[in-house]
Amino acid sequence: MNSINTFSQMIKTMARAEKRLYYRDQTPESLAALVQLVDQYKPTKIIELGTLSGMSLRAWLQSNSNAEIIAIDLNFKYLYRSQNILPVDLFRVRLIEKNIMHVDFRQLWNQTDKIILYIDAHDTPDSLIMPYLLNTVVPHLPEGSIVAIDDLWYSEQELSENNALAFFDQIVIPQFDPIIYRKLYFSPYWKKGSYVGFQEVIPLMEWSYRNAINLRTKQMIKMVYFQWPYDRGTLNPSFNEHEFMKKTGRVGRNPVDCFDNIPKTQIIEKAFIECQKGVKQFSLDQFANSFECFKRAKQLNPTMPGISYALAICLLRLGYFQNAIQMLNDELSLVNSNTKARNLLQDILSWLRDA
Repeated sequence: MNSINTFSQMIKTMARAEKRLYYRDQTPESLAALVQLVDQYKPTKIIELGTLSGMSLRAWLQSNSNAEIIAIDLNFKYLYRSQNILPVDLFRVRLIEKNIMHVDFRQLWNQTDKIILYIDAHDTPDSLIMPYLLNTVVPHLPEGSIVAIDDLWYSEQELSENNALAFFDQIVIPQFDPIIYRKLYFSPYWKKGSYVGFQEVIPLMEWSYRNAINLRTKQMIKMVYFQWPYDRGTLNPSFNEHEFMKKTGRVGRNPVDCFDNIPKTQIIEKAFIECQKGVKQFSLDQFANSFECFKRAKQLNPTMPGISYALAICLLRLGYFQNAIQMLNDELSLVNSNTKARNLLQDILSWLRDA
């Protein structure tokens, strides 16, 4: 319980400093789960892939372990910047500033080591990190090592286009950030159900299917792990790639995409077009441009539900909390205001009270 409180305070401190209403890159529970992994498996080395501001790095250092910690990332500018907010002693940490796929991992350990390999780096179309790690790094890990992967959510029910969005809203969003937009994916797990995650969830599930890897997860913890090679079964001859891919898909919700195309006049049509432009700009993380689109839409149609709500979200992403409150009050003054506006306003007021 003490570690949960410690991590909660750390997250709150980072959120205040970065002016983020929801700071859920890590949850207190997921950070505590990292400490539990260390306590349970007692590694000699912890190798972290993807550090960003270093919240998981701080969790490793909170554990009761003298394991060497090796962090690998393209750059550590966010970690260095976070030192001004949450100072941390990096005396046990070796920083390797390099493309993960250019690292010779076998030089980082010997066969007497016991490794925790923690993967918090995401695939992109130009950089398929997960397949590289699974096929060229994991097979060479010392026996008994742990591989843990962050940002994965488990559904006992197999997901499809019909039910994935409901799972996203009910399970993922409470551990994610409801005012950002990221494309997530779902993929079937070979034993039962599905996992939701970033792009790398698909090659991970395919690899675990082919190799009968038993993935371990804990309720409400957005991470899976397995012990190599003990959690590996025999090769799965029943794997059918075509059938597997048919059960994968994409899921996500753009928080400012809340407009139905029901134009009745030319002015409403123009306002709707500006809203659609705003949605597109938001999906590109162009929050200032998105704000300007919604601002023009509001000038055209001040009573159109959803516009002031979308403006508030853009302002929150830009760090303007008081201005967002005004926009939400404007939204709530409408007869058919966005149903999420009141809860968002309450979250902002709570954030400001705790500041």
